[in-house]
Amino acid sequence: MNAKLLAQTYSPNELRIQKLVLAYTFSANRDVLFSHFSYQTSAITSIKFIQAFELKTLIMGFAHLEQNWDGYNAEPISSSSIATALEVLGQLENDRMFSRKISIHVFPMRSGGIQYEFDAENLSAELEIDTNGGMQFIVFDEKGNIIDRAPLFDYELSSLAYSLEDAVTDAR
Repeated sequence: MNAKLLAQTYSPNELRIQKLVLAYTFSANRDVLFSHFSYQTSAITSIKFIQAFELKTLIMGFAHLEQNWDGYNAEPISSSSIATALEVLGQLENDRMFSRKISIHVFPMRSGGIQYEFDAENLSAELEIDTNGGMQFIVFDEKGNIIDRAPLFDYELSSLAYSLEDAVTDAR
C-alpha cells in the first residue's frame, strides 16, 4: 500500500499505532519501545478499539490475495466486498458490538467475497458478502444447521446489531 492510500484508509491515530507496532516488531530494544508504545496509546481505553483496528487491517490485507491464494483456485477478493466489509465494521463499531459478549471474526471467501462470523454463548451466525457487495445474514442452530437466511441490504446495515441480538434471544 502506498502512503496516500494508507492516509485515506486509516485515521492519523491508527497510522501512529501501526507505525509503532511495526517499529516494535523490528526493534532490537523492544522494552524501551514498548514503554513508548504504551505511553502513546494511553488514550485507547478499550481493547475493543484494538480488535476493530485489527479487523480493519485484516480486511485491507485481503486486497493482496491473488488468484489461487488458497491453492484451490480461489478468486481474488473483490474491492466491492472489501468496501462493504469496511462499512459493516464501521457499523459494528457504531453499534458498540465490540463491547458485547459476541466474538467477531472475518475471513476471505474462495468466491472473492468476505465472511464475518459472530459467536456467543447462544449464537452462531455469519454475514456473507459477495463479490458485488451483496450481503446474506445466516443464523445456525447448535448443530450447525441453518435456521434463518436472509439478504441484508445496505440501507438495513444499521439493523445488524438488532439481528444479532434477536438471534441470541431466539436461541435461548
